[in-house]
Amino acid sequence: MQIGVESSRAVENKRVFVVDGDEITRTVLQFMLHDEYETHEFAELARAYDKAVDWKPDAVLLAIDLVEEGRRHDEIRLRWSSGSKLFPNFRGTVRFRIEQTFTRVLVDGSYAPPLGVLGAAFDRFIGRHLAARTLDDLAGRIARALEKREREWEAAHPAPVQ
Repeated sequence: MQIGVESSRAVENKRVFVVDGDEITRTVLQFMLHDEYETHEFAELARAYDKAVDWKPDAVLLAIDLVEEGRRHDEIRLRWSSGSKLFPNFRGTVRFRIEQTFTRVLVDGSYAPPLGVLGAAFDRFIGRHLAARTLDDLAGRIARALEKREREWEAAHPAPVQ
């Protein structure tokens, strides 16, 4: 609801989502913006995201503590075992870093080369390079899959014509 805005002007105003867990902060920001913007308040990021599916905002004011809270969800832990004594077991993470215009996918991990001294020598000259290329390939495949899903979502949810 827009307080103090003529209904004829409400349609032409830009839509702003204010997302903050603190009710007082949301209220103050809403009060400051209500004359010039169609302002909507949300206590949780998930609710704002759900509403954005139908009502795409022109701007989002997001409390930093909600961003930091969300950071816990930008990491996926990996564990891989080949089932063979010739290949190492791998443990690592996939991290997603949201930048201005893209999302960076980082894959990191570690393994212990099998086969003792012979495995360590192989790893030193060849194995670690193969592992690095495999992780780069994995990060690229994850990024391409995310980009494809984003294009599919945007095609299914076109922005409203203004």
